[in-house]
Amino acid sequence: LSKDYVQLLTKGVANKPDYSSNFPASLVRVALNWEDLVISQELRKELIDIENWIRFEGHILNSQSLSKKIKRGYKVVFYGPSGTGKTLTAGLIGKKYGKDVYRIDLSQISSKYIGETEKNLERLFKQARYMQRR
Repeated sequence: LSKDYVQLLTKGVANKPDYSSNFPASLVRVALNWEDLVISQELRKELIDIENWIRFEGHILNSQSLSKKIKRGYKVVFYGPSGTGKTLTAGLIGKKYGKDVYRIDLSQISSKYIGETEKNLERLFKQARYMQRR
């Protein structure tokens, strides 16, 4: 048995993946609150779309007409210069809804070989999805 399963069976708590060469992402923890985030109204509207998905995912996926067209989960990529609040924003969303948020170390993911970066990202998302289900 892996140490993750031993932890789950003995303590009833699933290990969260930790930064390693196999999992080049770290769990984001934020001490600030929404009032500390300064963003435009346009960006706030886009964040509401993310929140709506989180809140209504179950209803959407249980709808017969939508469940065949929409896949489970919602992946978001925040972009912009350093220090603009990308990590804080993602962390605040995770904090509000009790979801884990990970910051990916792209230097460990990207590859000069065609298609390798995509494969590495897919492997990382699969690993995160597996941890989420447990």
